[in-house]
Amino acid sequence: MQRRNLIIIITIGVVLFVIIGFAFGSGGLSNLGLPGVPAGPPIHAVHIEFGDYDLKGSQQATIDSNLAQTKVNLISLTAGRVEWNYFKWPAHPEYWSTDVTTSGTDFLATDSAHFKQYGKIDAEIDVLSPNYIKAHPTAAAVDASGNTSADMVGLIELTQGTYGKLLTNMVTYIASNYPDVNSISITELIYRNDGYGPDEKASYLQFSHQGDWPHNPDGTIAIDNSSIVQWRSQILGTFLGKLAAIAHAHGKRLYLDVSSGISSNNQFTNGSGVQLDSMLQKVDKLVVWCYYYLDGNSPDTMKTTAQYLHKYGSNRIILSIGLWGPNNSVMDSNMLQQGIQAAQLGNMQNMWVTPSTLMEDSHWQVLQNIWK
Repeated sequence: MQRRNLIIIITIGVVLFVIIGFAFGSGGLSNLGLPGVPAGPPIHAVHIEFGDYDLKGSQQATIDSNLAQTKVNLISLTAGRVEWNYFKWPAHPEYWSTDVTTSGTDFLATDSAHFKQYGKIDAEIDVLSPNYIKAHPTAAAVDASGNTSADMVGLIELTQGTYGKLLTNMVTYIASNYPDVNSISITELIYRNDGYGPDEKASYLQFSHQGDWPHNPDGTIAIDNSSIVQWRSQILGTFLGKLAAIAHAHGKRLYLDVSSGISSNNQFTNGSGVQLDSMLQKVDKLVVWCYYYLDGNSPDTMKTTAQYLHKYGSNRIILSIGLWGPNNSVMDSNMLQQGIQAAQLGNMQNMWVTPSTLMEDSHWQVLQNIWK
């Protein structure tokens, strides 16, 4: 009897070994998006913008030439904002951008169909909404000092209000009507310094069972208090989970931009004020801003950032290098190269360079050399 049980146990073990081996060999587990498991080739992304849509033809020809020589496999396109679309949203023509209304062109449709020859397509949605706030002043976010934002709606308005419903409908429309789009990314969703109005306070008090916001010794709201971070992460996580479910229902992925930086003692800092592991329970990947030139940091800080983020799974993180610099300057190609190489030394390969409007031939040449 014992011998028979032993044979059964061994047989089960062999079967499990074969199944697990097949999953690893065929990319089965990687398709589940498990942290730490490689998921295909490294992501080499560029965010494509057009500075002047009247000159789009000549700009696109230059971009095509560069993309044809560069191992880019993800092209991010601007879908716009709830209030300013670069596509024809039938339910809300009042939100079409001037470029769409004057040209009659659905740029998300035409550009996704065109650029898919170079790689997968991401449609980027920006949640800054100055026009919407002008039309709906009470929707504006309130920061920790009591100031009203000119660009951001309140956190509760975003996640539970009319604006949030519009954003959800926007994601639904893109996910269901643009077959060449493979993923949707949400950018500028940063509420660390904003989101402290009456609605947010009521929500926080209900969540924390406290009588007020936690405060610093100087009386200011302690925006990085763990209870606030947990509350903010739960509120945003629930909302992002709904958006991700919509994207997944149409065979697409949902990415989230998060802000980061390096402190004076060379430690990673989370500028988005959310728990990154909580966000990764809802979205497919995090696009982590690494704007070292704008922040006045060395390209070497990319290594520190990469090493810190590796614990979340290298296949779940994309490091985004912004070419913007102080006083309207632009990062030179040498600094771009140093930053990408530093990230690679930190064992992080997924990279995203933005925006194309600031890229010169030398920047493209760097990508051609490193990503070859």
